[in-house]
Amino acid sequence: MPLVKRSGGFYTLPMDKKALRREINTLIENMDDTVLTELSRIVSGLIIEQPLWQEAEQILLFLSFRKEFETGYLLEQAFKEGKTVAVPRIYGNDMAFHYLNSLDDNLETNKWGIREPLVDSPRWNPEKGRTLMLTPGVAFGPEGSRLGRGGGFYDRFLTQHGHTLKTVGLSFQCQFRNNIPMEEQDRRLDGLCTEKRFLLF
Repeated sequence: MPLVKRSGGFYTLPMDKKALRREINTLIENMDDTVLTELSRIVSGLIIEQPLWQEAEQILLFLSFRKEFETGYLLEQAFKEGKTVAVPRIYGNDMAFHYLNSLDDNLETNKWGIREPLVDSPRWNPEKGRTLMLTPGVAFGPEGSRLGRGGGFYDRFLTQHGHTLKTVGLSFQCQFRNNIPMEEQDRRLDGLCTEKRFLLF
């Protein structure tokens, strides 16, 4: 179990990352598809009511993969509102976001089965306007803590670009935990949205 340094010494985290991932992944896998779709729609509706969404000119958003938050409604809404949309592509240990012109853009599937934009599509440019990133995650907690799938792609991306954008986690309430294991390299988010509430930290 990892140790995290705090003023005055070290303390042991209440649950290690692997155990928490197993717990949350089991909950999501057992969720009925119609429930997952409905909860995703509720969270999406709450997101688009927020000033962070309304003021954003660019939206960085992931393409849904297997049993996880469904982003189709948010993609449709962003294009409908005339926002610029970019989605991730993996390059080795790093991640970059490429622009989509529409939901009909050509995509390809990587070795994990995740849809990605084509390599020659234009890359996201933070200078083109205020950017809101909506992030996936396995679990989320107070003060912007986030547990990803373990690849570290979002943490590395936010270490480099986090100062140029706002970040909100897309989550179901069952993914919220009071004690998320956080290590030095883990990046915190600016906000979190579940079907129950929208939080800014």
